[in-house]
Amino acid sequence: MNAAAIATARAQVSAWLEANSDQLGWNHVATNSVEMPAATLTATYQGAHNLVNVTVWDHAFCLDILVLDSRTGVQLYSVGGSCEDAIGLSNRLSEFKRWLAKAPDAA
Repeated sequence: MNAAAIATARAQVSAWLEANSDQLGWNHVATNSVEMPAATLTATYQGAHNLVNVTVWDHAFCLDILVLDSRTGVQLYSVGGSCEDAIGLSNRLSEFKRWLAKAPDAA
């Protein structure tokens, strides 16, 4: 995916989720996109053993990713805050995908 070609953080993350959720074995649970008070997209997915929540704000390319073990509620992965630009956002998503590949029961 060419991060520079995608206009907003929400569009970039939405495209990444669409491209990767099937490969990761996630079932889509819900998506909520709002314009006010801030342009935000929140998407929730369920894997075999976890819940994945992704929230992205267009402002400052902020991206929060939270993964919980659905059996225990234990937090398995958490990262958040500004990525500053589309390249930083792409890097954060790539880091998350690498974590998913290494983590037992991550999908």
